Amino acid sequence: MKSTLKTIALAGAGILALAIAAMITITVLIDPNDFKPQIEDMAQQQGYPIKLEGDLSWQFFPRLGIAMGKAKLLGANPGDAELITVEQVQASVMVLPLLNQQVAIDQVILHGLTANLAVDAQGKGNWQYLIKDEGQADSANATTETQPDDNATSSKPGPALAVAANSIQIKDASLRYQDEQTETDLRLDGLNVEINRLNLEGFEFPVRVEWAAQLNHGALKQTLTNTGAVEAAVTLSKDFSQLNIAQGHLNMEMGNSDVLAQSLIKINFAAEVTGLNSTPNVAADFELSPTDLKAVVNNFATQPLQTHNPEALTRVGLSFSAKGNAQSLRVEPLQIHLDDTAISGHAELIDQNQIQLKLAGGALSLDDYLPDADAPPAEMPEEPEATQSDAPALAVLNDFIGKVNIGFERITAMGIALEQPSFAAMLANGVLQIDPLKANIQGKTAQFTGRVDAEGALSAQLNIPTINLRKLMTDLALELPA
Repeated sequence: MKSTLKTIALAGAGILALAIAAMITITVLIDPNDFKPQIEDMAQQQGYPIKLEGDLSWQFFPRLGIAMGKAKLLGANPGDAELITVEQVQASVMVLPLLNQQVAIDQVILHGLTANLAVDAQGKGNWQYLIKDEGQADSANATTETQPDDNATSSKPGPALAVAANSIQIKDASLRYQDEQTETDLRLDGLNVEINRLNLEGFEFPVRVEWAAQLNHGALKQTLTNTGAVEAAVTLSKDFSQLNIAQGHLNMEMGNSDVLAQSLIKINFAAEVTGLNSTPNVAADFELSPTDLKAVVNNFATQPLQTHNPEALTRVGLSFSAKGNAQSLRVEPLQIHLDDTAISGHAELIDQNQIQLKLAGGALSLDDYLPDADAPPAEMPEEPEATQSDAPALAVLNDFIGKVNIGFERITAMGIALEQPSFAAMLANGVLQIDPLKANIQGKTAQFTGRVDAEGALSAQLNIPTINLRKLMTDLALELPA
């Protein structure tokens, strides 16, 4: 028995040694650079003009791979800028699984990837030459068809390629997108993508992406800047029907070239999606940490946003859990933090045309969010004169149904305290019904009800209780009559 096992072991070792020797012979005797012209010609025949400027080289044990130097995807016409350039590509597979007719990807690295995308004044993209119509595709396929080999053996399945990899990396990539029509110039630099332990066996694998971006646009007076990173633990099923995202974190910093404001955004998220290849169902959690919303808005504003309270809009947070599908999506709990005011509730979307929203909040001072009386007025763009066709009309919302209920413990506006204010409205068949908008002032209830029909006609009823006018004028800081 021992001699039999020894014989089997020696035979196995001999086969392994022979396989390794064959691989070494291949890597030594075959120069992959000899195939560069054929590779370029084959790509050109398929409509993809490439240029392999760098050298190709083999890599051996413990992984079998190939490295490629600089390569380019050329433009549609001679003299055009390269569409894509990559400085270096490395790809390798594990050697031992090859002996079992299995292809196990070990590592794929793309270094220095650069993409230049442009849209001209006529709206044509410089990448559109790569998109073939059906006739071109059939012609290309016909030129590459080969005649059947009478000596060929019956077809057998090739080595199994496992959708798995120890490491996939994109290092120091950049993207530029220019659109002459919209006067848009977007630059994405320092793009790094890293995926480790990719698998479809139900095990988590980490994913991380980081970037630095700049945006110029005709409607903006300054260059917007954005740097950030997102990472998560991902699980993907073998049949691609289920996706889990856990421990998701997004950190992003926004600013502009005028350095009017810098803002840091932090988001935590998680999601579970089932039925990806049939009817998707999603369950997700989202949390936006308290964020300086004023700084975010000022990045885009033509002039700084000003509030009576300088701290207003500097601590805005949002969190919610969502569950549903394309027919029904429910968000509950929904929590909003507006500086010192906590607002909670839920929302539901049904059949993409019915929405319900209910929110309840604590005390809110509107005065904090209004500009000071002596603040310069905001620049408003000129609007064309209204015409009859511009009249408000809700007919376009005939197929939309909405129901909203919002309430607070107290709202302070212009120094007047409104206790238990609430707002209830319903939209159906193009008719908006407000029933009611009410609040308690000086211990008495003021109430407004109204109706706006599909043509924009308003009918309303306002009930104002008897109140102490002197106290009201004092609250409004108005001068009392002698």
